[in-house]
Amino acid sequence: MQNAKDCTIFGAVVNLPELTGEGLHLIKKVTEEQDVTQLSNTLRVQHGLERFYGKDYKRMKRRIFYVVLKKER
Repeated sequence: MQNAKDCTIFGAVVNLPELTGEGLHLIKKVTEEQDVTQLSNTLRVQHGLERFYGKDYKRMKRRIFYVVLKKER
């Protein structure tokens, strides 16, 4: 378990896979980052009382898709 500002991250934090095309363009647009090599991915985050699960998290019986972006300042 890791902590980020106002969040608790459960499970592994991994580098994003090699992105190309539309996926790369979308990530750059949403994050406002040109260098996406420093971005990482995790499947479970808790912010306050809310929990967010990535679409690839296998233990969810009912899926609600969320995206959480965290930017170091």
